[in-house]
Amino acid sequence: MINITALSPDQAPECTLIRVEGRHTTRIALLCTTLLWLSACETTDDPREGGFVSGAINIADGGYQRRVDEKQREYDEQLAARQNLVRQAEELKQERIRLTRELEQATKRLAELEVSIREQRRRLEQQHRLTAEAQVKLRKLRDAEARARRIRSAADQLDPGDNSLGALQEKVTELSTDLAELDSIVDSLAGEGF
Repeated sequence: MINITALSPDQAPECTLIRVEGRHTTRIALLCTTLLWLSACETTDDPREGGFVSGAINIADGGYQRRVDEKQREYDEQLAARQNLVRQAEELKQERIRLTRELEQATKRLAELEVSIREQRRRLEQQHRLTAEAQVKLRKLRDAEARARRIRSAADQLDPGDNSLGALQEKVTELSTDLAELDSIVDSLAGEGF
């Protein structure tokens, strides 16, 4: 049995005291001391750093759940960033494929133009006597042939796998422009009579 008695001010004029009497006095004092000592302990949300008290406090106030939620948010952000990078890589791959096809088509068109230029030049050279107009046309065909060789050389040096996408786009655009100009020259020469 525990008896708790409060002393009146006239019994203890300096302060009010509480006196605990009984069999469990030592246990109560030990419990109060332990609680006081535990309340002074530093707690952490990290279960690897905290001890029993920290664990009990974090379970009670949701500290562990906040930590789990934070880690889940970080994971979700990293997963979204990874998925975004995978999507961008696929887009770049598709763009490289498109540019490679464009380069293949340009190379094919260049081969067709080279054949046309050679045939026109061969027909003019087979004539025994060339008029002044035919000589001008022959010179233009030879110039177009030289230009086609320069374009072919540039196209042959272009490797879609070795260039950055921006550099590849720039070179394919440049090749397409040169090819369009050559195409125009060959078409105009083919339309000229001799």
